[in-house]
Amino acid sequence: MGEVEDLLAGCSVDVREVAEKLRALIKVVAPDAQERVYGGWQVIAYTYSCAPGMQGQFCAQSPQRTRVNLEFYRGADLPDPQHLLEGTGKNLRHVKITTPADVERPGLRELIASAAGLARAG
Repeated sequence: MGEVEDLLAGCSVDVREVAEKLRALIKVVAPDAQERVYGGWQVIAYTYSCAPGMQGQFCAQSPQRTRVNLEFYRGADLPDPQHLLEGTGKNLRHVKITTPADVERPGLRELIASAAGLARAG
């Protein structure tokens, strides 16, 4: 098994299905992004190597017991007309995704594309 599969192995079937559908969407929206697993943090992060350090990371999946949180490192800077983002931190925002259908919610693709654009710009 690969790193992603190892990380998701302990998750429910429903959470794994959501995570895989998110992976597919992120690969379509940001095909040139690199996928990295951080086992200690239990996240699958998406990054561009062109930006230094954490600036290259634009989003990450954080599998939870009943859902996947899609985290945006610069979420406070993203346009969110559909009001999908949650959180009150200085930068980080997230979207709670509980079903595969949630991956198709209006505005989610645009959030990923905007976050990837910010990371590419540095």
